[in-house]
Amino acid sequence: MSQVIQNFNMMNTKEIESLMSSSNQFENNFDTNAFDLLIPIPSPRKLKSPTFESFQKAADLGNSYGINHLGYCYENGIGIDIDYQKAFKLYQKVADLGNPFGINNLGYCYKNGFAFELYQKAADLGNSLAQYNLATMYEYEEGIIKNIDKAIYWYKKSAEQGVQEAQNRLE
Repeated sequence: MSQVIQNFNMMNTKEIESLMSSSNQFENNFDTNAFDLLIPIPSPRKLKSPTFESFQKAADLGNSYGINHLGYCYENGIGIDIDYQKAFKLYQKVADLGNPFGINNLGYCYKNGFAFELYQKAADLGNSLAQYNLATMYEYEEGIIKNIDKAIYWYKKSAEQGVQEAQNRLE
């Protein structure tokens, strides 16, 4: 499966469909570390449209990780013109499917009030980026009451999963 993840953007449509249609094994075999193999996506200048097309095909097949990555493409103009409305709708869709990365990205779109609830939900599901985002909200009093103890707690949880920014904040 790791071979598939690493080569996802180079796979053709038939390969993706084959993998994803076989008992939903493709999505069921993802774990939180799989996201790290796909994101951060390299600079848009380094990407070609097959990446966007691969994520579009995965999204069309209902794969929540494909939907989330497609939202990222729309948000950042990767293989397509930037369309924040489309990105938001895709993040909402994937969040509704319970995908912790989509929940985190939707929280990022809000950046206040409701973002806290979304980051909290994704952090509780083990999403390292949401844990980091939640920690920064606690540290910098972004839409919530400042709480350094909770900030440290979430930075530690995020750092334990390898988020370098969280490790730096703890130093």
